Amino acid sequence: MITSTTPSEGKTTLAVNLAMSFAVAGEKVVLIDSDLRKPRIHKVFNIPNGGNGNGLSSFLAGVTDRMQLCGGETENLRIIPSGPIPPNPVELLASKRFKRLLKQLAEKYDRIILDGPPHHGFADILVLSQQVGGIVLVSSIGETSREALRHFKKGINNVNGVILGCIVNKVNTAKRYGYRSYYRYYQAYDYKSADSSDFAKLQDESKSSKMLI
Repeated sequence: MITSTTPSEGKTTLAVNLAMSFAVAGEKVVLIDSDLRKPRIHKVFNIPNGGNGNGLSSFLAGVTDRMQLCGGETENLRIIPSGPIPPNPVELLASKRFKRLLKQLAEKYDRIILDGPPHHGFADILVLSQQVGGIVLVSSIGETSREALRHFKKGINNVNGVILGCIVNKVNTAKRYGYRSYYRYYQAYDYKSADSSDFAKLQDESKSSKMLI
């Protein structure tokens, strides 16, 4: 799952780029818009009305038994749009129906990527963190506060979520960042090394993004 501490830090862009990269590499990938408060995946891929009545929220609410998997820009990529914005996103994401959906998708796809909601004080991300193999946080230099990072880490640890690493976004490549700048991020987050080949492929995603693990 890709998330951020606050909105507008680039998590959706990173989730889309990551999904497309794995798909181009030959993996069967499904990208799920699990941000049921302010979804954006349908806008990126020009899916009308967030998937209409066959999106994620409609399926989880039992309104429909048909899950709409839309085609992506590559042969191996499928997208599940958010569907209509529900009044109870936390309940839907915590439902057994969602757990079954992820289990069924895992049998057919090599990789499931969730564009999650930002942490931002909502319980959605804590519920989702218990249902995924790991979480990648997108943060921005000059925007993400150390307090927000600590609060995020504490919340995820409290529910035994797995933090794989952090993508530092919106880096000004014309500016030189000293070791101390990154060390402050490291101190605030207390990163642990993650043995995952997934993140090596992320380094080429954006010239303006750097990765800390």
